[in-house]
Amino acid sequence: MPKIIKDDINTTWTINGDSKTWTLQPQASITVNNMAAIHVLDTSLANTLKLKGDIVASGAGGQGVDVDGVNTRIMIGRQAEIDADRGIDATANGLRVINKGEIDGLHYGIANSGSSTIRNSGDISGDSAISTLGTSKVINSEDGMIQGDFAGVIMTAGSNAMLTNHGLISGNDFAIRMLTGGENELVNTGTIHGNILFGVGDDLLDSRKGTIDGTVAGGDGDDVYRIGKNDISIVEEADDGFDTVYSMISYELSDDIEQLILTGKRDVDAFGNDDDNVLVGNKGDNHIRGRGGDDEIAGGRGDDQLWGEAGNDTFIFKIGDGQDTIQDFDAGDDRIHLEGFEGLTDFAALESEMFKNGSDVWIELGDDVLILRNTDTSELDASHFSFAA
Repeated sequence: MPKIIKDDINTTWTINGDSKTWTLQPQASITVNNMAAIHVLDTSLANTLKLKGDIVASGAGGQGVDVDGVNTRIMIGRQAEIDADRGIDATANGLRVINKGEIDGLHYGIANSGSSTIRNSGDISGDSAISTLGTSKVINSEDGMIQGDFAGVIMTAGSNAMLTNHGLISGNDFAIRMLTGGENELVNTGTIHGNILFGVGDDLLDSRKGTIDGTVAGGDGDDVYRIGKNDISIVEEADDGFDTVYSMISYELSDDIEQLILTGKRDVDAFGNDDDNVLVGNKGDNHIRGRGGDDEIAGGRGDDQLWGEAGNDTFIFKIGDGQDTIQDFDAGDDRIHLEGFEGLTDFAALESEMFKNGSDVWIELGDDVLILRNTDTSELDASHFSFAA
């Protein structure tokens, strides 16, 4: 078969050879029914397809590009369109797709049972717009749109999947399904419309500069969520790992998320749940409430207001933390951990820094002050404190 198609054809263009460049010119098109418009043979390795013209593969068996050869690179031009039951249908590892045009698949825009690298600045659509092995990487640019009737992007099996979205990804049932193992990463600076489902693995979702209109389900593993100015609805199940939210805004943990760390300098607040939480403030003046469970609460820098509420809570106060106030210290249940203060290693050394001020106890440690509201010094002894250098 020729390496350059200059005129319209109505039969399959077979790619047979290694490390060659094959071009469909802008004025040409390939139109077929119930077959592949282009077939890359499994004996053909490391070929490049430059598709500048249109491809139509109608019927239930219609494939725009059928890829069986490994390390195939497909480049779809800005004015090109692939319209098929399956736009790109691959079974080979090392598939690389750079799409600037439009891929419209009735069932799949792009489907590959092997590993893929997909870069999109055009439009990809289908019942599932992209379905690929979990070892793959998908990058959707600012101008890119990936839209699925069922799902926008599906990444299954394998491990260590990477998905970066600067544009739009949407799906009526799921915008994204990353059902893979290992350490998976989803970075969103654009817009995601629809639900997100993670599988087994330690997953990272970073949406500090993006928006998500849907629910995020973390699945098994120690998952990390980074949140910016826009809130995210997160669902975790009991015993699914130790999950952490880093938030630049005021945030309340939903059930079965264990840790919340505030970031930045803004005066924002943190609220725990009924589990045993770790709650950490930022450089601003925070209000932190533990709610239920036996919590560890650290205000961080700034002048913070702290409530343990129910449970046996531990308040952590470090050098440089400013002036923090524990609003509901319970001498029967709660503890205080002091860290980084030179020479402060036991309760005997602490007693000289602790005094009654009105109805409160003040602990002055250089420039840092810890206030225990409605507490008397007589209620406190060595059992309430621990120390670290």
